Amino acid sequence: MRILYLARTYPYPPAAGGDMVYTRGVITALAKVSAVTALVGTNGSKPFGSSDADGVRWVVAGGKRGPAALSFLSGMPNIVWRSATRDYQRALAEHLQEDWDGIVLDNLGTAHALPLIAKARCRERGIPILYLSNEFEATARAEKYREYGGGPIKQAVLRHDGEKVARWEGRLVAESNIISVINPD
Repeated sequence: MRILYLARTYPYPPAAGGDMVYTRGVITALAKVSAVTALVGTNGSKPFGSSDADGVRWVVAGGKRGPAALSFLSGMPNIVWRSATRDYQRALAEHLQEDWDGIVLDNLGTAHALPLIAKARCRERGIPILYLSNEFEATARAEKYREYGGGPIKQAVLRHDGEKVARWEGRLVAESNIISVINPD
């Protein structure tokens, strides 16, 4: 099987955290039974471009977004907006020209890929889409945002982002054939 795996960040140091360890583990385990191409955002240390490691064809897309506050002006929540770089979108469009047996979207941050996946008519071609998540993002983000504190303006901005998270997560769930959430809540 040929799998296109989309992740927000190249999951090796300096990128750290449980979600990076989980992503790396899933990708390398999947590569033991499938031909995996992982399209990932830069982690700041890996050069842009393609390389092979751990049985995976890694494609690191470059670019950084501007200040996170600019996501407020976008229809995307911050987590999605940050990952939707021009370079990532260009690399994704190129890779969607290939024949895949499945596409994995790892984390809500990859939801920006949905319009390009739809444009490539992947569902019509019978390519299943798998969404992997660590948690129910709409609820988790709402809880995190309440804990951030701040005045009424900051809280209004965070609530607005939380509403966008819920919309994009709902869209991602609706457009996926398979959904896996590892958080039992």
